[in-house]
Amino acid sequence: MKLPDIPPDWIWKRLKYVADLQTGITLGKDYGGRGTTNRPYLRVANVQDGYLDLETITEVAVLPDEASRYELRGGDVLLTEGGDFDKLGRGYVWNEQIPGCLHQNHVFAVRAHQECLNSQFFAAVITSHHGKAYFTSTSQQTTNLACTNSTKIREFPVPLPPLHVQNRIVTHLNCETARVDALIEKKERLITLLEEKRAAMINRAVTKGLDLSAPMKDSGIPWLGEIPANWEVKRLLHLTPTDRPVMYGIVLPGPNVEDGVPVVKGGDVAPGRLRLVLLNRTTREIESGYVRSRLKAGDIVYAIRGSIGSVELVPEELCGANLTQDAARVSPKPDVDGCWLLYALRAQCAFGQVDASAMGATIRGVNIRDLKRVILAVPPLKEQSEIASYLSRAISTLDEIIFKTREQIAKFQEYRTALISAAVTGKIDVRGSAQV
Repeated sequence: MKLPDIPPDWIWKRLKYVADLQTGITLGKDYGGRGTTNRPYLRVANVQDGYLDLETITEVAVLPDEASRYELRGGDVLLTEGGDFDKLGRGYVWNEQIPGCLHQNHVFAVRAHQECLNSQFFAAVITSHHGKAYFTSTSQQTTNLACTNSTKIREFPVPLPPLHVQNRIVTHLNCETARVDALIEKKERLITLLEEKRAAMINRAVTKGLDLSAPMKDSGIPWLGEIPANWEVKRLLHLTPTDRPVMYGIVLPGPNVEDGVPVVKGGDVAPGRLRLVLLNRTTREIESGYVRSRLKAGDIVYAIRGSIGSVELVPEELCGANLTQDAARVSPKPDVDGCWLLYALRAQCAFGQVDASAMGATIRGVNIRDLKRVILAVPPLKEQSEIASYLSRAISTLDEIIFKTREQIAKFQEYRTALISAAVTGKIDVRGSAQV
C-alpha cells in the first residue's frame, strides 16, 4: 500500500522496532490440578470502537506465573484480532481501569517504547485513514468481517515524528476530538429522546386510542389499565386466521444458494432489510417441506431470536419467500388492519410480554406459544385504520428527524477521523499546542 506523505523530519518505522507486542491467554487450558488463581479477563467483546465495555468483564483461572505474563499495563494500546472492516484493530489505550487485568488471545497489547513512541499518538495512528487502510489491505476477509495477526501488526508502518511533536499532537487531538465528541453525544441524546417519544406515542395510541374524550372501561388486565369502552382485549392468536397461524419457518436452511427461495432471518427484520437483494436463499428442496410458513404481502414478520421484538411488514416482492426459525410470521385476519397490528406489536406493552418470557443466556429467544398469547387492546376495524394512519404520519416525521440527525453524526465522525489522519501525518501545524 502507498504510504501517505509526511514532513521531511519525520520517519517511517515498522511497529516491531518501536514497540513490543504482547499476545493474550487462551481459555480452556488443563492445569492438571495445579494451583490456579482467578484474575479479571478482558475479551475482544469488551474492546469497542472508541471505548471499553467493562461492565461484562469476566474472570479466568491461571497459574501465578501466567498472570504476570498476560497482565495489561498502563499505556498498553489494545488491538483486536478481528471485527468489522471499518473497526478492525480499534486501538484503545489501557489506563489500568481494572488492576491486574489479563487479556484474551484475540486482543493484542502494544507496549510502546516510551523513549520514541507516545502510546496515545500510536492509538490515534491506528484509528486514522492510514491505520484503517493498512488493516483493510492486509487482513483476511470474509463477507463482512476481517482478521489480522501478530505478524501483520508488527509490520505496521508507523509515521514517527520527534517525541515532543507527538506529545503536541496528542494534546491538540485530545482538545479537538473532545469538542467533536461532545457534539456527537448531544446528537445521540436527541435521537434517544426522539425514540422515547416515538415509543410513547405508539404505546399511547394502541392502548388508549386517539379520542381523549372517549368513555373508558377497565380492561381487566392490571398492567393495561383502562381502555376505550368499545375496545376488546384479545390474544394475538385470535387475530390470525386458523389456516395461517403464528409460526416460525425453516429449522436448517443450509448454505446460501443463488437460485433458491429467499428466507427471512431474525436479523433481516429491521428497517430497510426486507429486500429481495439482501436476503439469503435456501434450496427449493429444503423449502418445499415448509409450505405452511410461506409469506404473503401484508404479513408481519417478528424476530423471535437475537434482536427479539423487531417487527416489519412483508412487501409485495417477498410474496412466496419463507422464514427461518429465528423469525415468526403473523398473518392478520381480514377484519384486522395489518398496519395497526404492526404498531400494536411494536408497542412497549406488547414487547414487554415477550421480553419477560425470553430465554437463553447468549442468544435470547421467544417461544411461539408465548408470542401467540400476547395480549392486545383491540379497537374496531375503522379505529384500527385511523390509528394506523395517524401513527404512520407522526412516526414518519420523527423518523425523518432521526435519519437526518444520524447523518449529522456520521459527518462529525468522518470529520473526527479526517482530523486525526491529518494530525498524525503532519498536515496540521500543532506548534502552538502545549506540551503534555
